[in-house]
Amino acid sequence: MQQRRRALCSKVRNQRNHVVPLVFPRGGFMSGNSSSCNQNIYVVDNDKRYRDEIRALLVRVGYKVQVFACAEDLLERYDGEPVPACIISENALPGMSGLDLTRELRLRNISSPVIILTRQSDVATAVKALRNNVSDYLVKPFVERDLVNRLRVAIEVGL
Repeated sequence: MQQRRRALCSKVRNQRNHVVPLVFPRGGFMSGNSSSCNQNIYVVDNDKRYRDEIRALLVRVGYKVQVFACAEDLLERYDGEPVPACIISENALPGMSGLDLTRELRLRNISSPVIILTRQSDVATAVKALRNNVSDYLVKPFVERDLVNRLRVAIEVGL
């Protein structure tokens, strides 16, 4: 349990400048609301641990989640229904990258918002992401609240 929190959460400084881990109680931002109910989210990550943790987080918030180990799996299994409310994809995937996946989705006229996850935050990749109509770009490890909030914004705004 402790490792799971470390994997997805970062630490912040409180008012007394002490470093504290972010832990979220049941309820608050983590509770599902009517806007998240029954929305399909696709998660693409070759790291099973991250896939499972993101799935658990999003299910807890109220989304329906399908996970894929690689971009090709998503493209093979996706038959057009239901249209995902959002796709969250690691960028550094074996085979097709998250940015390549986004490009292919756009070629297939799938306009679902895409959030790219990456371990490396460099300007060149961020610029490529923006040019490929990526909705957001998040560096791992991330704070759970940030992912949920960015997901909600991406869905609200659309592409």
